Amino acid sequence: MARPLSSIPAVATSNSEVEVDCGHCGAGYVLPADRTSFACMSCGTSSYFHSCPACDVAQCHAQSIPIGTLRCGACGIELPTGRWHMYPAPADALDPARTRILPGLPLDPAQRLVRGFVTASSVPGLFPLTPCHLVFAASWVVLSVAAGEALRVRYSDVSSLQIGGAGTRSYSTNAGIRGGGFGLTGALEGMAVASLINAATSRTTTVHDTTLSLRAGPWAILMNADLYEPSILRVMLSPAYHRIEQAAAHRQPQPPAPRAGWYPDPQGSAAQRYWDGAKWTEHHPE
Repeated sequence: MARPLSSIPAVATSNSEVEVDCGHCGAGYVLPADRTSFACMSCGTSSYFHSCPACDVAQCHAQSIPIGTLRCGACGIELPTGRWHMYPAPADALDPARTRILPGLPLDPAQRLVRGFVTASSVPGLFPLTPCHLVFAASWVVLSVAAGEALRVRYSDVSSLQIGGAGTRSYSTNAGIRGGGFGLTGALEGMAVASLINAATSRTTTVHDTTLSLRAGPWAILMNADLYEPSILRVMLSPAYHRIEQAAAHRQPQPPAPRAGWYPDPQGSAAQRYWDGAKWTEHHPE
């Protein structure tokens, strides 16, 4: 079962330090074991370590403020945020099962995490509207869903990483009634009534539109990542772009395909081979 992405897992090390991954952007940090909070220097997200007021299981919440409620990832109870702040917990008290975003890999300050849901995909088993998260680790790009890891590719296999969309937009609508009437008095009354009706039916709609497209070998995925503005996401993924460029620079160039025509047998026999642009055909002279 996948770990809640809203939490920031940690694991204590032998020298009284704790390794943590930012639950918002994925960057890795080493903290003193007695720390009860930290601020991510990559995305600016503040995170706080608490013990659940109901079950006493230590966990982390990002951007916790004393307004609203927080849900416990262990017992599922939802309590006011102010109650959680009454029970701070040290970093080394966090559940070891919630270790890292990608357990077993070295701590990576340049690791990045993008959350969203699938829009389209060529990966088997991934369907539109499936919640997913994409992790750009040190050597791998990993796509995971609730059922577990769905795809893992090397940076040398990534051919394209594109971010698009119009970002967050808001627009208002109303009944669109125009007032009017006979004479000056009637016109003023009609316009006043129309204004009241339009104000009463006014609605503001906010649309979030940020997309991420990844292509790697035969695989392609398009995901909606509306937790981020397109410009912010591009900056946040700067380490990932750098790793893709570095891998491409060290990629071995592919030899050009031979032109169509007759070629001698590479084994040295008298036979000849013909390349038609798609396959080889041997020809043995009589």
